[in-house]
Amino acid sequence: LELIAKTACRIPKNPPQTFYEGLCMLLFTREAIATLENIGISQLGHVDRLLGALYENDIKSGRITEAQARELVGIWMAYTDIKFDLENRDWPETSTCIQLGGCDAFGNPIYNDVTKIFIEEHHKLHLVNPKLNCRYSKESKKEYLMTIGKAVLDGHNNFVLINDDVVIKGLISSGVEECDARMYVSGGCQETMIEGYGHTEGAGIY
Repeated sequence: LELIAKTACRIPKNPPQTFYEGLCMLLFTREAIATLENIGISQLGHVDRLLGALYENDIKSGRITEAQARELVGIWMAYTDIKFDLENRDWPETSTCIQLGGCDAFGNPIYNDVTKIFIEEHHKLHLVNPKLNCRYSKESKKEYLMTIGKAVLDGHNNFVLINDDVVIKGLISSGVEECDARMYVSGGCQETMIEGYGHTEGAGIY
């Protein structure tokens, strides 16, 4: 409770400085906008791109351990299944999702410790939500694909796998700037959204 109170004094007014603050920022922003605008927001964010550096800095400074980070990620992801009381519902799908992998604005493949932690903790906890929207391409690191494959082969089929080589090329051909196309995320029905520029109203509307 002390950690929550301390963080609430900084977030969201100030940029997150720690991995924990980054997690808080993403969830608070999503919930606040959804409440104030009375809309459903499915995408929680491109978490490994947004939180990777915060995690690395915390590990290097000794502020957090990998075990502590894994516990936080598990709690953060369990929020949706708990909120919707999935064990007592006939339809467990909530359209809530996170983005993983893919590339940054310069085309560099994204796979880091945060990517691995989110996939492995989702698998370990047998979560349904948030869906793991995983971008991949011919440039993706083998370890990334193997991490996904291990979970799928174990029966944890909670992934949406999105081919960057096809999607980014298609976005560019439709007039989207290449750097913007590289930053796309996919929503709860897997509609493609251009971060900061595009808007969708369901899977069938561009």
